[in-house]
Amino acid sequence: AVVEKAVSALDEVNNVKVIGVPSSFFGEEVCACIKLNDGAEFDEEKLKSKLDGNLAKNMIPSYFVVFDDHDGLRRLSDLSRILQK
Repeated sequence: AVVEKAVSALDEVNNVKVIGVPSSFFGEEVCACIKLNDGAEFDEEKLKSKLDGNLAKNMIPSYFVVFDDHDGLRRLSDLSRILQK
């Protein structure tokens, strides 16, 4: 919830779903699946830089996946709930 709140507060981001992805080194890393606002450009380093002051280093997403529409995020959210059960 903390990571989603921080990512959703970014001007470029319209919607976000944060998931954990397996990592052989860390166990799990953060992935932010985002829908950008109309006209916004995706710049991973810029987003990470903006998050650097608001999140602990281990909470800054290692990966970003950009969705073109809200349906992709909705399906991801549904899948995430199923996998957590």
